[in-house]
Amino acid sequence: MIRSHKLVTHSDERGTLVELLKFKEHSITEGGQVYCFSIKQNMIRGNHFHKLKHEWFVCVSGSAKLITKKDERIKHHVMSSDNPELFHMEPLTVHTLTNDQKEDAIIISYSSKEFDPEAPDTYTDIIYA
Repeated sequence: MIRSHKLVTHSDERGTLVELLKFKEHSITEGGQVYCFSIKQNMIRGNHFHKLKHEWFVCVSGSAKLITKKDERIKHHVMSSDNPELFHMEPLTVHTLTNDQKEDAIIISYSSKEFDPEAPDTYTDIIYA
């Protein structure tokens, strides 16, 4: 199952604030790591799943397409900084992110487990955009 939460944007003359990860409200497991990545135009990231890790994604600049597969059901989602939404990838959910825009997409992510190069818990499964 893929869960998403619409996020509230607070804007005034100074700029914009969005509360991205509310651990209690969104039932996010503590003890992992936060990271940020970009996706350049016409590039693909992901095409994998995790057996143990949960991951949460939110686009903070630009836009990206999120394609997910769980129990052989493929779904397409749009991630956009103009309409921020938090997406939760449960274990065994294949996820792929693509960018077909000129502007880089910037994604903030939280993983329930820190990355361990000795046991990466990352398994390739290609979903074509």
